[in-house]
Amino acid sequence: MNEILKLILDQDSIYERGKLYKNIVYNNFSITEKIPLLYKTNNKRKTLEILDQNNIENDSFYGDFGAIYLFVNELDLINKIKNEIGDNIYFDFSYPIKFDDINSNFNSCVFELSNSKDLTGEGVVIAFIDTGIDYTLNAFRNEDGTTRIKYMYDPNTNILYNSEEINIALKLEDPFSLIDENDLKGHGTAVASVACAGGNIEKNLYGVATKSQIISVNTTTNIDSTETLFHTVIKALDFLLKKQKEENFPLVVNMSFSTNFGAHTGRSILEEYVSSFAMNPNISVVVSAGNEGGAAHHKSGRITSEGEEINIEISGEHKSIPISLYKGILTDLYIKIISPKTGSSQVIRLFEGIQTIKLGGDSVIILFTGPNSYNVQGDIQIIINADKDNYIEQGIWTIQIILANEYESEYNMWLPITESIGNKTRFLDPDNYNTLGSPATVFNVISVGSYNYRTETVSLFSGRGSLNDFNIKPDVLAPGEEVRVIYPGGRISTVSGTSFSAPVVAGICALLMEWGIVKKNKKNLYGEVIKYFLIRGATRIRDIKYPNNSYGYGFVCASRSFNDISESINNILNLINSESRNKYDLREEVNLFNFDKLKTQICPLDVFNDPTRIEFLGTVNKNLGEIGDGVCIYPLKNETDNEFVAIVSIPISELNEFEKIYFLNENISIQKSYYYALCSESISPITDAGIYQTQNNEYLNLTGRDVIVGIIDTGIDYLNKEFINELGESRILEIWDQTIKDNYDSDNLFGTVYTREQITDAIKLKENGGDPYSIVPSRDIVGHGTAMAGITSAAGYGVVKGGAPSSDLVIVKLKEISKEFREYLDFEINETPIYDEVSIYLALKYLKKVKSKYNKPMVVLIPLQTNGGDHCGNTILGNQITEYSENLGFIVVVPSGNQANKQIHTTGVIQKIDEEGLIELFVDKGQRKLRIDVYVENFARASLVVISPSGERTGKFNLDFGKLYEFKFLFEETNMRILCKIEKNSIEMVQYIEIFFDNLKPGIWKIILVSEDEQILKYDAYLSLREFLRTETKFLNSSSNNTITSPATARLAVSMAYFNQNFTSIVAESGQGYTLDGRVSPILAAGGINVLTTGKGGTEYLISGSSVSAAVAAGGIALILEWGIVRKNRIKLNAAVIIWLLISAATIPKGYDFPNKYWGYGLLNIRNVFEILR
Repeated sequence: MNEILKLILDQDSIYERGKLYKNIVYNNFSITEKIPLLYKTNNKRKTLEILDQNNIENDSFYGDFGAIYLFVNELDLINKIKNEIGDNIYFDFSYPIKFDDINSNFNSCVFELSNSKDLTGEGVVIAFIDTGIDYTLNAFRNEDGTTRIKYMYDPNTNILYNSEEINIALKLEDPFSLIDENDLKGHGTAVASVACAGGNIEKNLYGVATKSQIISVNTTTNIDSTETLFHTVIKALDFLLKKQKEENFPLVVNMSFSTNFGAHTGRSILEEYVSSFAMNPNISVVVSAGNEGGAAHHKSGRITSEGEEINIEISGEHKSIPISLYKGILTDLYIKIISPKTGSSQVIRLFEGIQTIKLGGDSVIILFTGPNSYNVQGDIQIIINADKDNYIEQGIWTIQIILANEYESEYNMWLPITESIGNKTRFLDPDNYNTLGSPATVFNVISVGSYNYRTETVSLFSGRGSLNDFNIKPDVLAPGEEVRVIYPGGRISTVSGTSFSAPVVAGICALLMEWGIVKKNKKNLYGEVIKYFLIRGATRIRDIKYPNNSYGYGFVCASRSFNDISESINNILNLINSESRNKYDLREEVNLFNFDKLKTQICPLDVFNDPTRIEFLGTVNKNLGEIGDGVCIYPLKNETDNEFVAIVSIPISELNEFEKIYFLNENISIQKSYYYALCSESISPITDAGIYQTQNNEYLNLTGRDVIVGIIDTGIDYLNKEFINELGESRILEIWDQTIKDNYDSDNLFGTVYTREQITDAIKLKENGGDPYSIVPSRDIVGHGTAMAGITSAAGYGVVKGGAPSSDLVIVKLKEISKEFREYLDFEINETPIYDEVSIYLALKYLKKVKSKYNKPMVVLIPLQTNGGDHCGNTILGNQITEYSENLGFIVVVPSGNQANKQIHTTGVIQKIDEEGLIELFVDKGQRKLRIDVYVENFARASLVVISPSGERTGKFNLDFGKLYEFKFLFEETNMRILCKIEKNSIEMVQYIEIFFDNLKPGIWKIILVSEDEQILKYDAYLSLREFLRTETKFLNSSSNNTITSPATARLAVSMAYFNQNFTSIVAESGQGYTLDGRVSPILAAGGINVLTTGKGGTEYLISGSSVSAAVAAGGIALILEWGIVRKNRIKLNAAVIIWLLISAATIPKGYDFPNKYWGYGLLNIRNVFEILR
């Protein structure tokens, strides 16, 4: 008999028995319920006879196992049974188990088996012991609409439905009126979708084994729970075993749940039953490793006479928290408990039985069972309980354990799992090993942990095995982060957890069992044999010793485990989209196959969705050899025979080291400081720009018809009526949402493209009361992209009418940088969307492809700004804009930025040797990191000195090419790094000095530039965009000159400043010229104050900023393209011609000299363009 059960039976009071059971075993117990008790007997026949004679409710399971159900006042019947059978029976409680579910805000990733005619899991049954299933979903039906679900069973009610009954229900308008079974929590449906979704759904939602049959066993204790009990799981397994033996089908059982109960040795009555079940022929059992790896719910150490303090932070509202403690057999203990506020208990000698301590309003039960049949060490439970009407005292609880004899030993402690107590109640000094949940501890099941398949690292939450090597667990890892699943009702979501890595392996088992058993190629391909092949074929990473308690034997890989099945199996986990390796990119004339001989790793597509990595644009020489660990490249465009533009992908954790090592490597140069933000901070500016006059001119009648307006921004509200034509069809030709990972696209590298047909279908579905986002899930959460589209292209159904109301639209919703990289950059102070240059570069590349696809002229609006780069237009993106703009009918419009008065630029001139230039910088509180880019003209030799707020002065740093300096300030403890390089602008070479501060302290910092020769030394220094800095971080001697942001500095870009159209006055925020190489930019200005536009949800609101003026110009240029190219009045229109026309037609306000740094060559006037063209 279980020792805890003995202790409960020793209580005379029924109330005390119920209270102990509730506190120690099952917190959700009600006195009106029966208590389930598991048993194992050596005399099953006699046991069943005695149970029948005493009218005891029971279930008989496979082999020697069974369960009985007794009210608290009936528990003494256990002693009666024991007396009649003797030691041939063992009783234990049915402990609770939680389903391993971690919700994720992150976007989805689906692991599908590529379309294969050979292996689909047909003929194999996958059973899910879980929370049920939504049997009405197409994902679980055959292509003819009939169900793939063989059985639905509820062990709690014994209700069973077979496939015939389910098919009858499916024919009804309301299937639930006949079969009222659903998955109200959704966990079981989501798990099943990963393993075996198929049928008439989008292929990118398919699971692994798309034609396997399904058995769903709902073991939850009630409709509001994701909890089950030991006996219910055993009853579920018993049902499956009986059906499998009756019908002789190959069976895979998936169990995505775990518990921290027990010594984690694989020995409990549940684990023994699972092991016995898994030994049956034609059965494979897959179990998730649990989500306790990083939960801080395990603690270990050594018990000595000096004592050990274990600190536990209890946070949240808890009535009871049980803590399990396991020690060596010979070790005796003293225990002392200290609460956060009330104080400490006396030192208590541990002995078998129950001891109770009162600490303020809380009580602590210390229970030691002594040895039992499943654990010779015995179980020690320390249970903290609140009184009846309160919660446990929050704060730091301390448990002191002190050796009471001479036998030291190791100890292990466990808190309940995250799903029970959350992740804020935790050990303060935890260990992440021995966090594998039960029953994944069973030696002959396939225990599956989770890894991030982009970074090839074990997931933080994934349960780890013990440190001993007699039973290495987990066995393998499978992808378990950002998994795209189907929930009841067909809702698509992303989740993370080992719950969703286990069904990947369950699906693989079904494929292998189909090949082996169903197709009779290897009849013993199940259970331990399949585990053997999965282990042998797992992918292993260099420099990691296998097997180990985190990675097991490696990452599951079906193709390596079974290399003589169909070639489509090679892509089962979508780790690498092999097609992209051999595909020609005709637009940029890059054949990736030609780069296979590089020693540098080519990036798999998966890395571009990895939040722990960051991508930069760079130029790479083909002579580049191996680079840092985890660094890879993806070629984009040939520059010369030996040099190409590429994406360089780097783990965030390696970035500092990479910069130091490679900043001078002549074979690779990356642009690493270019982070973009939106350019938004009543007379309509469209009227002011002469656009309405052009639209309403009866002879011109221009509306932008058959011209594409491409917008790179935050997306669009495609349901807004302003972007729908009179036939109810969308005017949006395509949306590339870079944030939605429905599938991998070797052209666009990440995200998903939605066509006009799909968008129109979504619109019509909404009109019919459906969910449009089930077809096109792209949304403009911020609203900026929709506002820009309203200015360029609103149809005019309401009061808002865009510059080109009949134009087509193509939208790119940009992917923001990850939260992890925001934190790395110290940009996490607000919710400002931040974008990197890779996403924008690929967006522009995509739009150029779309222009060719539809053979229509295109004006592209990029309403973004960055302070990165040389402010001369010589970035990779700047060069791309210039190159593309040389093509006919492809015009790029960009704003000048909103940074002129933000105190993020300073400049100065040093006339002679030894003269100094002072840069004064005020650093606000909370500004931990800061980067300053300094550009020095004329090859003047210079040195630099930095003075901290405390007055500490560095020595002189000579700013010679190739120098790297590192310095730590003594008082501030601030780290400084200085890099010195040479960059080329359009007319000369420029010295570039990057100054980077880490662990920055507030106050006034001084940077002194010193001339070291007789040349005149001009310098310009830039901080990041104001949006990325703390409020008061600024240059004290700032200048608004040369504050035009990139990519407005690109040659052939139509760069637009903004002015106050109400007063024809300068706006202080608008980015000012010129470029640092002296070119006039901005080109023109347009009104940009309080402009009325349409927003998400069809609302109308006012918006200001240089992005507004750029959108006004884009709408006007669309009219010029319609007149010239569409109507064939002048087909040879490229950016140079358009810029000449706009400059020639510009309005020149009185009292200003032109060109000037505020408005370039004047104010936009589209109507005058046609006067010039007469």
